[in-house]
Amino acid sequence: MEEKGSDVNLAIHLLKDVRNGLFDADAVISNYTNLVKLIRVVTAQRGKPVFIMCPGLWQVAPQLPNTLLGTAISKPAGW
Repeated sequence: MEEKGSDVNLAIHLLKDVRNGLFDADAVISNYTNLVKLIRVVTAQRGKPVFIMCPGLWQVAPQLPNTLLGTAISKPAGW
């Protein structure tokens, strides 16, 4: 099954949350490279950090640490 519109929905909600001041930092779990511009706007123009949890978008924002503190959650070695 192919899902349509997920990237647009994510963009709308991220911008709405930034506008309403609903977060200090955000995490995006996606491999949609068309979100690059959105993430750059949020991080550069709005001063809100967005952490990327996907290897396809690592160029525009910092990735989370190799292992999240206090958890057993780790990113794959190839990332």
